[in-house]
Amino acid sequence: MPQTPASQPKSDRAARSGVDGAARSGVDGSAAGADTAGLVGTTLSDRYKLLRWLGEGAMGAVYLAEHTLMHKRVAVKVLHAEMSRLPEVVTRFEREAVAAGHIDHPNVAAATDFGKLEDGSFFLVLEYVEGVSLRHRINRGALTVARALNIVRQIASALGRAHQLGIVHRDLKPENVMLVDRDGDPDFVKVLDFGIARVPMGELAREPKSGTAAITRAGMVYGTPEYMAPEQALGQDLDARADLYAVGVMLYEMIAGWRPFDADSKVQLLGMHVTAAIPSIRDKAPDTAVPPGVDALIHALMAKDMRDRPASAKEVVDAIDAILPSVGVTPPLRSVLGGEAMRSAPSLSENLPSMSGVPTGYLAVPVGSQAKSMFGGAVAYVRRLPPAALATLGFLAIIFLGVVLASTFAPSKRNSSTQADGGPAPVPTEPLRADVAEAVKLFEVGDMDRGRAKLGEAKPQPADMPRVYEAMVKGFFATNQPVEAISELDHLAGIDATAADKPEYLENVKKTAVSGVGTDAALKFLEQHPSARGCDVLYDLAWVAKVPRGTADRAAKALRVPDVREKASDAASVAIDLRVAGLSCEAKSSIGVAAKVGDARSIPMLKALAPARVVKIPGHYKMQDVLACVHGDDSITRAIASIEARTKAQPTP
Repeated sequence: MPQTPASQPKSDRAARSGVDGAARSGVDGSAAGADTAGLVGTTLSDRYKLLRWLGEGAMGAVYLAEHTLMHKRVAVKVLHAEMSRLPEVVTRFEREAVAAGHIDHPNVAAATDFGKLEDGSFFLVLEYVEGVSLRHRINRGALTVARALNIVRQIASALGRAHQLGIVHRDLKPENVMLVDRDGDPDFVKVLDFGIARVPMGELAREPKSGTAAITRAGMVYGTPEYMAPEQALGQDLDARADLYAVGVMLYEMIAGWRPFDADSKVQLLGMHVTAAIPSIRDKAPDTAVPPGVDALIHALMAKDMRDRPASAKEVVDAIDAILPSVGVTPPLRSVLGGEAMRSAPSLSENLPSMSGVPTGYLAVPVGSQAKSMFGGAVAYVRRLPPAALATLGFLAIIFLGVVLASTFAPSKRNSSTQADGGPAPVPTEPLRADVAEAVKLFEVGDMDRGRAKLGEAKPQPADMPRVYEAMVKGFFATNQPVEAISELDHLAGIDATAADKPEYLENVKKTAVSGVGTDAALKFLEQHPSARGCDVLYDLAWVAKVPRGTADRAAKALRVPDVREKASDAASVAIDLRVAGLSCEAKSSIGVAAKVGDARSIPMLKALAPARVVKIPGHYKMQDVLACVHGDDSITRAIASIEARTKAQPTP
């Protein structure tokens, strides 16, 4: 997939975040072929001007285009001319157009046009989706239960509309789900790619096409093995419940961070879907707590016998609505599928275990995303306290739950302190009471055991927790317990985003990554809480600090993730671009940017690019400069001089 060019101004980089989404509309990215690249700048059907190539696969290419009359940006998928001569491929392409064109639902990437070019190739016009794939989100780490349920609810809602039309997707997977930022929700879902969907062509068309043959043959297996229902893996007849099985696999994967089944052999993997028991999420992710109702939902969705699964996508939506309040989330007032909110859920939700039960020895605490950030670390310590302290805190947990739920459900006005990504804003500072302040002082001097005991006796309020976490971070770093310190820093950053950009914390995170003790924890924090200074640390780990190759590679890889990269300063971004391009012509576009915004970090690569690289090229009689593409003028010399003049009074980050 084409990478977002981070050396562009930040506004342009943000606009281009949709490349991944549009290119995922049915093709896999690769280098553009000469024929497809040549279409850029042309106008299809007198109204779709192709602005930029986005991605390409074996069947076709995707372009960013603009409707010349409506001035609206769209994604245009063009089937390769040679593929247009294969009837089965054309039929599938047409069925994708019919499916995406008929499913009128906000969580489905809509198709708006379908046509044929003069050379015989077909094209499909799709909604241009700006966002990142669910696969990208999962690769960054497991999601909270509340966030996963929110995403799955939207997928199920979209499937509900598709299934009403008789359309079965058959290839649901994280790669075919896009997450876009809409109305303050960073996880607004768009379901893509109905390329192998089962579509009732005759029923959806006004007049059934004569001679339209069924292209799904009995006994054939279609889909992605990692997400196939047992009946799909066996090549049997399937219905909408096969899609619900895939939803269950994705829900499991979002929460655990791992798929339930994996194997080197695809045959073995399909066999596991057919016969193997669903592994416990606790086995895959020991530190992940899964509410009983969510576990029951996953098992119902992934039932081997389709008759044991929810009967419809609507039942899944209703079941999730019944679970959401228990994880600190208010269900939407009205489902997209219709019906009143908080209505009693039919069959499936009636069979879900009560969410009120708590395993013996554990405190009942709020598990919504905000509450988890605020109390997760402290509760981990509280579990080790004596029974008397536990009895006291059991009562306090109920009070905390009321406070957090009140703040979660009460109307509030978003202001400039609210994070752009919808995360919580920093908590206002209020004076600490004496008992909480005493615990904080103990943490600050490194007396962690007494601090935990005192915290158990105190009555901390939600507004106290940032300073509690700050003290824990300081104490753990001071006592050479960096992994524990970073764990608490993770909680702190969850309720105060500015913590992820504070130099005093990041310096210790960097030392931890370099030391080799806690490297994984340090890199995970930098990946999950990106910030401008955090990107500076990742840059140092990738190309400056003396660290193992695996650490450097992981840091460099993190800087290619759009959500991380967009936080980098312009100076860091162009330095990253130069490092990624290396000694190649790809560095040319970054030289001018470096001259304008670069800092000392860009100079080593610019100096490396400056000398001629003269080599003997096979087939040529003369020696040639392989970097002649960047040596046509004195732009490198001018860029270095500009940076040196600008950075004399500005130390390198």
